[in-house]
Amino acid sequence: MLRHLTEIDDLSKKEILEVFELCKKMKKGQIAPKPLKGKAVACIFTKPSLRTRISFEVGITELGGHPIYVTDPEIQLGRRETIADAARVLSRYVGLIMIRTFAHKGLERFFQYEEKRGLNAVLINPAIHPHRDLRTFLGVQQNLHTGEKLTEAHLAQWARLFVPAVTPSRYLLLVETGDELLDYREAVGKYAGAKQVVVQGGDHTLQSFPDHIPLILEFARFGAD
Repeated sequence: MLRHLTEIDDLSKKEILEVFELCKKMKKGQIAPKPLKGKAVACIFTKPSLRTRISFEVGITELGGHPIYVTDPEIQLGRRETIADAARVLSRYVGLIMIRTFAHKGLERFFQYEEKRGLNAVLINPAIHPHRDLRTFLGVQQNLHTGEKLTEAHLAQWARLFVPAVTPSRYLLLVETGDELLDYREAVGKYAGAKQVVVQGGDHTLQSFPDHIPLILEFARFGAD
């Protein structure tokens, strides 16, 4: 039977304790479940990353899944491929989608289309106002794939993608208070009402990510074998 995790109260005390116990056993190497066995996971990176890409690809593979690495020049989300088309196509082929991006507003729009498919979204240290925060990098920040510099046109595109309201029950927010790049409080405020995990300390790489794998899998509707 399909279940939805929209808030922590959707799980009984017994189920919550079982999640923590599963996490402990996985960390100690006592069990190696394959909840993603037979599942393809689209990993979209419009923002270059080393640790995020490696951690996701290794984690997905060890959990039995098949990660598919997609870069911005390939998909050109919102340009060559409209966000609506990309959401529709990907949701037909893959079991899970993760996106690493600068343009958080485009990400919200992407998941607005995905909402019609009944999929949930896990947000990790999201940038809430990229069109504001990146202004100091105009003419300096460079796309490592194309060499293109950050311009006012890019900021304007992000501003136009602003979504004033989201459906909180569809999101799981993971943030760390020690994030050196973003103010985690903006994400907490934007996704008020969503399931949130706020970890004291850490940094923008979300050092505590392995601890949240069982919760992420549950929220994404994948059960352990």
